[in-house]
Amino acid sequence: MEIETTDPADLVNDLLKFQIVDLWNEIDVGILIVYDDSVRGDNIPHLRDVKKSLDTFSTIIRVPVWAIGLKQ
Repeated sequence: MEIETTDPADLVNDLLKFQIVDLWNEIDVGILIVYDDSVRGDNIPHLRDVKKSLDTFSTIIRVPVWAIGLKQ
């Protein structure tokens, strides 16, 4: 599980961590906690950023990721 509340750029690192641990057969699913799209802020990670990162890296990230959005 990763809680990412500071920088959307760190989402890729979190996803790659899930992939590495999945290669070791240590996890079945990654859980990523970010902000819901309704939370205002320019440089904070939102659910839409998770979707964009997963779409971009879909050929690399093979572990299922469950994204949870925190509301304000």
